Amino acid sequence: MRYVIANWKMYPQKREDALRIFSDTVALTQRLSGIRVAICPPFVWLSLVAAAAKSLVWLGAQDAAWAAEGAFTGEISPAMLKNIGCKMVIVGHSERRESGDTDEIVAQKLAAAFEYRLKPILCVGERERDLSGGYLKVLRAQLESALRKIPKSELKLLVIAYEPVWAIGVRARGASTPEDFLEQSIYIRKILSTLTDTATALRVPILYGGSVDRENAAPFLDRGRAHGLLVGRESLDAKEFGKILLSAEAL
Repeated sequence: MRYVIANWKMYPQKREDALRIFSDTVALTQRLSGIRVAICPPFVWLSLVAAAAKSLVWLGAQDAAWAAEGAFTGEISPAMLKNIGCKMVIVGHSERRESGDTDEIVAQKLAAAFEYRLKPILCVGERERDLSGGYLKVLRAQLESALRKIPKSELKLLVIAYEPVWAIGVRARGASTPEDFLEQSIYIRKILSTLTDTATALRVPILYGGSVDRENAAPFLDRGRAHGLLVGRESLDAKEFGKILLSAEAL
């Protein structure tokens, strides 16, 4: 099973656009097999599109709080997300980390997602790539902090998305490659094997995230051996997203 996750970020602005993009994407998935598609719209659109979700399309959230309820103005709890039909949640996205989510906060959010049986997509990735390999310590720290207190039995729900921050967006300092992703995914599994057992570490899906489009989707899935993709801006265009889905199905 390959995962293709749509992260809409803070788009679109209008209700009708959210419904149109969601419905068009759902329609595309009816002809696919072997692909688990999840759509993660902004919180305000979650209830709106939940009724249009089909068995093949999972509803996901872009973030979740660390508590089920309480005096946390502006936060959305995993219990609330579960109640409206969410099955997945993104945790530790680079943009959330940039906004202040520390490794400790990410760990708390991840634990809460597991508690409410939401399948978490844990995002990890370095901001800088140095020639000495120091960036590997960043990946190790992110993984160990997030997963150290998670029971091994829970890790069967886990999905990891590797997103090299230095290679994302208009200010990217370079482009990641399928070969680079493959190297990092092997390293991630090595760390996972120290936190759990080898069999479990090998079963955890590792996705690539970072400026995914129809041109690089197939190479990351094929040569990079990614178990799926975390797609940002291209997921807001159902036709372009559909081409990414077809690439995933073909492989």
